[in-house]
Amino acid sequence: MDRSITLTRSFQWLFLLFLLIFAFIASAQITVTHDDMPVPGMVIMRSMDTVNITEPGGAGLNQTWDFRSAVTHLSDTVNYENPSEVPGGDLFPAANLAEGRTIFDPSGDFYNYIFWNSAEDGMYAIGWNLFFGNPAFSFNSIQYYEPVPNTLPLPLNYGDSQTTTSTGTRYSSTWMENIQIDSSMIVSHINLVMTVDGSGTLMTPAGTYPALRVMEVSTHQDSSWVWTQAGGWEFERTQTYTLTNYKWYTNLLGEVATLSLDGESTDFQFLSSVIIDVANLNFSSNINVFPNPAGELLYIKSDRPVSRADIYSTNGTLLLSATGRDAIDISKLEPGIYLCRVNSNGIQSSIKFIKK
Repeated sequence: MDRSITLTRSFQWLFLLFLLIFAFIASAQITVTHDDMPVPGMVIMRSMDTVNITEPGGAGLNQTWDFRSAVTHLSDTVNYENPSEVPGGDLFPAANLAEGRTIFDPSGDFYNYIFWNSAEDGMYAIGWNLFFGNPAFSFNSIQYYEPVPNTLPLPLNYGDSQTTTSTGTRYSSTWMENIQIDSSMIVSHINLVMTVDGSGTLMTPAGTYPALRVMEVSTHQDSSWVWTQAGGWEFERTQTYTLTNYKWYTNLLGEVATLSLDGESTDFQFLSSVIIDVANLNFSSNINVFPNPAGELLYIKSDRPVSRADIYSTNGTLLLSATGRDAIDISKLEPGIYLCRVNSNGIQSSIKFIKK
């Protein structure tokens, strides 16, 4: 056989092998696990766009969801805390994580806590507690779920899907000068269909992430009652409606964007900054980084000598390394969220920071 023909066929096989390897790499997907979920001590800032982002983009593999045109109409600070340390936490003994939004206003105090059981196999929705009050007026609403639904099964991979059913029972009451003026109850039968329908790259004004997209379609049948002194609970009405949410998850940061569609309005939320994050911090080594956000230099504070510090992207790519220093030059990094992993006397600790 002619040697040139043999070489040609060899190159053809090598080229075919290269294409197969490239196709495998291009379609490689991330997996989101319990380690990527928030923990008590984490504080994040979300930006909300209620006008510009109205479509969720495509489904399938190797998608690019470009939402860099989103603008901030509202901002929301989300605190993750221990349930035992927040108002109403004793009402949800099965919870180990409270997701809270607290607003202080001259007219009164407002807080809204969602209670979770964060487990290795998923995020279980326990219930929520909402309160507004001032000396003259107060409103309180509490909801429990039974059975407790696993709204985000973990680990999460492209193509995963599940259907859950649960009943949410909500009690609400209004008080005027310490006199209860009304009370209501809503029993909601909820059917939630969750599908990981997309994998690819998410782009927001705050950063670019490898992400999985979860589509949630929930059907609600709500029956409502009001309380009267004469007859107790009196039935009012039943209504049925459907909500559709799209959520994007990435490694280290968990949920980084959400698009909510109710048929009449849209609400796009995206992670804009991590103010405090102790999700990966080893407290025994007492390590911190500052400033956060940082511009030119990232300083490391530790009660032990720092032997090595590495900077990673959110998809786990090593970008910078420094040995024997208490500061790292990050001026060449693109604005976004990164992970600093510090080795101090053989103890590894990690903390996320913002490059502005």
